[in-house]
Parts: sequence; C-alpha cells; structure tokens
Amino acid sequence: MKKKRIVCPAGVLSRLRILALGIGILGVAGCATKPIVRKPIFYPPAPDEPRIQYLTSFSTSADIEPPPNRLLTFLTGYKGKVRSVLKPYGVAVANGRIFLCDTYLGCLCVFDLEHGVFSYFTPRGPGAIGKPINADVDADRNLYVADVERRRVVKFDAQGQYLTAITGNETFRPVDVVARGEKVYVVDTGGRKVRVYDRTSGTELLVVPAATATNVSEELYVPINADVDDDGNIYVADAAAFRVQIYDPEGQRVKSIGSQGTGFGEFARPKGIALDRGGRMYIVDAAAQLVQVFDVKTSALLMYFGDPEGSEVPLSLPAGIAIDYDSVQYFQKYADPGFEVEYLVLVTSQYGSPRVSIYGFGHRKQ
Repeated sequence: MKKKRIVCPAGVLSRLRILALGIGILGVAGCATKPIVRKPIFYPPAPDEPRIQYLTSFSTSADIEPPPNRLLTFLTGYKGKVRSVLKPYGVAVANGRIFLCDTYLGCLCVFDLEHGVFSYFTPRGPGAIGKPINADVDADRNLYVADVERRRVVKFDAQGQYLTAITGNETFRPVDVVARGEKVYVVDTGGRKVRVYDRTSGTELLVVPAATATNVSEELYVPINADVDDDGNIYVADAAAFRVQIYDPEGQRVKSIGSQGTGFGEFARPKGIALDRGGRMYIVDAAAQLVQVFDVKTSALLMYFGDPEGSEVPLSLPAGIAIDYDSVQYFQKYADPGFEVEYLVLVTSQYGSPRVSIYGFGHRKQ
C-alpha cells in the first residue's frame, strides 16, 4: 500500500520553522547565561572581622517576580509590566513580606518573599491613606500605617481590611508607629511627643516625655522615628537635637546618645532607628548616607556601614531601617559561602537606586 504524503501548508510550515528556530535560540541562550557574580561587600572591610554583608536590593517588581516565559516573549514581544518603588521612607518586615511606605505613590509597596509577588497596597474607603511614612505589624499580623497627610494611624487586619484609626487634635502629626506587645507607640512630631496607646481599645496610656519633664535635656524637639526594646524602653531619633533620646517605660528620660556633627558617633540628619536582640542600636543618617551602630548599654559606637552615591551599592538619602530575624532563609543564598547570616538589616533610599538595600548581620562560619 502506497503511503500518503502529508503536505503542510506553507504558512503553517513557516510558523513551525520560526518556532523551532526560537526554541533553538532560547535553548542556546539559556545554556550560555550565567548569574552575575559580585565580589562580596563586607563591613567593616578587611582585614577587620566582617559583621555585615551587603546581600541584595529591591527596587521594582522584576527584582522578585519571575520573568515572563522566554518563549512567549520571543514570539509575542511581551515582556510583562514592571512596577516600581518610587520614594520609600519607612520599611517593615513581617511574615515573609516587606512593606515599603512610598510617600510619592501614596501607598505601600509589598514584596511577598514566600510567593515571589510584588503588589501595591492601596486601600479605599475609610481606610484610604494619603502619604504613608512608616508602618509596623503587631503579633496578630495587624498592619499599622502612619499617614502624615491625613494625620492619623490606620490599622488593618492581616487581610488588609480596615479596622480602625488613631487620631488626635489639630497638632497631631504622626510620622512613625511601633506595635509592641499590647501597646502602640506613635511618634507625634507636631506635638513633639511619643504617644502610647492600648492596642485593643485605642486608649491613650502615656505621653513621652512625661508631663513632669522640665529640663531641656529631657525634651523632644523634632521626633522623627522610634523603636522599643523588650523591656519597654523607648528610643527616639530627634532630628532637631541631633541625638537619640532614651526613655523608660514610664516616660522618664534615661539618657541620650549622639550629638551634632559629622564625626564618628555624631549625627547630621538622624532618621530611622532599629534595635536588635543583642543590645545594638542602628541609626540612619540621611546626610552622611550611612548607618551607625551603637552599643546601647555603653553608648559606644561599634561600627558603621553604607556607601554614598556613586558607589556600587549606594545609600541615596537613606531614611527607614528595619531588622528582621524571620526572613533570613530567603537571603542566605546571597551571602558569601563562608558567611553565616544571623538576621537582616533593611535600609531604604529615597532617591537613586536601589530603593531598599538588604544587608546580613552575621559571622564567619567555623
């Protein structure tokens, strides 16, 4: 029996040839592509023992989301839509997600590390936000956003649904929020105070510094950022006094760290502040474009890190900082093989690129 010859229409044959060629080209390209290898950047630099390593950075959705299917891109030309972070200030990390407060876009830029997804958090209705400047997440996964434009702190549940808001009088200007235990700490730069609220009822419990403060050394002038340690002590970066004020849980001043200047242990424009579990305090200096690390107990400067504009991994007008112990698994792969990351330090830059730099605090492997 004579076999039938199958004739393929010219148009279809042409498309098949193009498809085959595309697969071949992509296959060769894929085999030839190698990851970019950067020489590890450590702080302090050698010959000192390294304690912090620059790991990576995020600026757009392309930094976390997988690229579009290469074959689809080849055939259609569609490369996907890249969404960007424009002007971040505060940063919070919780439950495998990084929250960046974008003051230009008026929303939160969210990097979901577990699922590799980027999104904009833009609530509407009663939970709408105007200019988010800082955020935090409590133990129940509720999200708090300090909205300096609408003069309130907005609270959302773990699904992003609006719950309630903290408001104040005509001078109330919230620029930072810290959720710790059963309390919420709000930095009110308009009232030159830190206001402490009950997390459940929203009742104001305390004003810091305490009402009995009469000495100028106890006062706050332009409080801009804060953090709270495990004992309830409150650390406040004061931009106008060029120092960090430390208060006990009752609002009484304990001491201050830093003074005006550009030398080691001094501040030109202090902003973000964060505490680790080892008694170290991290302070961002926007003017010096670096982060200084202090021993809280002794007030001694331990080290500093960060590089100015024009360097390989610059900090450009840095503002916010956060420390996270729970997301190390997503970033250990960026560390030098001989360096063990203990926790992450994230620092935002309001200009330039990258928008958020991710460092690892750790030690050499034994």
